[in-house]
Amino acid sequence: MSLVETLVRVAVGSVLGFQSSLGAQNFLLRRQQSEADKERIYSPLYDEIAGGLELLEKHDSLQTPEWDRISKQDHLTYRIGDAVLQKDLRQFYGPTLPLFNLKEGLCTSFYPALVVSDLNGRLRTRRQRLPSPMSRGARKQLAGICREICEPAGLCGVRNFKQGPQISRRE
Repeated sequence: MSLVETLVRVAVGSVLGFQSSLGAQNFLLRRQQSEADKERIYSPLYDEIAGGLELLEKHDSLQTPEWDRISKQDHLTYRIGDAVLQKDLRQFYGPTLPLFNLKEGLCTSFYPALVVSDLNGRLRTRRQRLPSPMSRGARKQLAGICREICEPAGLCGVRNFKQGPQISRRE
């Protein structure tokens, strides 16, 4: 073996060793950044969305403090590796969520009053079919009609029974 062969082998070995150490270091760095992204981006967003589902069950509007922090304060949306997920998150938190909160607000404030009004109209119509001086049987029949209308709708019941029944809402 000549001196040149030895030097070539040393150089090739050094380059291969250097390349493998760079590859390992690159892998460890990407893994560390991935873990940091999970802690700073994905976990808070998951908790926010899961908490949002609980808010929906209570008929409250969704709040987005984590998305606001990630997208506006820390500017970390570029760290979301999946382009489709990044686009979907921007779509959800951008135009979709405010529209959803608006519609949710309408559903919890506007439509219940309409439902109660409709049920009161139905109750008045059915009450008019009963005899005018109400006998005991007619009062029992009216009470049954009230239960039949109120219970499926989740309403608390009837007030002003003697003057003319009227359905009231649970608050």
